[in-house]
Amino acid sequence: PSRRFKRVVETIQSQLLSTHDQPGVQQLS
Repeated sequence: PSRRFKRVVETIQSQLLSTHDQPGVQQLS
């Protein structure tokens, strides 16, 4: 589970960085 969680965190961070370009990404997560 830890591996998946860490991967999810990295994905979320990436989405946050691109939130200015795709604000809808956060809602999908």
